Amino acid sequence: MNERTRKDFLDLLKKSNPRQRKTAVQRVEGKVSSDGTNYVKEELSFMSPDLTTRQVTFVSSRLCDCGAMLSANNPILGTCQYISVRNKVCEVYLCSQCSRACERCRKRICPKHSIKVGDVFYCRRCAPLKIAAKALKAFFRIGEKENNG
Repeated sequence: MNERTRKDFLDLLKKSNPRQRKTAVQRVEGKVSSDGTNYVKEELSFMSPDLTTRQVTFVSSRLCDCGAMLSANNPILGTCQYISVRNKVCEVYLCSQCSRACERCRKRICPKHSIKVGDVFYCRRCAPLKIAAKALKAFFRIGEKENNG
């Protein structure tokens, strides 16, 4: 067996061309409501015929039902908890960008089923009560001013 010297090894390193390739591919594949998955990440490692080490990462992202891209910074928080008068549950997925919490019943609701009163959100069931209460308070304040004036 031939024993290589240090010089042979250094010459071999000079002639060699160590190569490595890393590729990342990301694509958007529809809304999360199609399968309930935020994203799918797959990593493949292999060596090509020319001895180049390759690593390929495929990321298949989804969109929230509101249209926002889901990511680590914008995860799914659940589904809308609004129940209509006919006991039909809204099953729209909510992310951190579109999710709202009803101030009165604390349920998570989508933008379609939320009503903003001042700086807070209410679901469609709780909002009429809050709006009526504010109207009554305003009415009685006006009545108090007329009686005092």
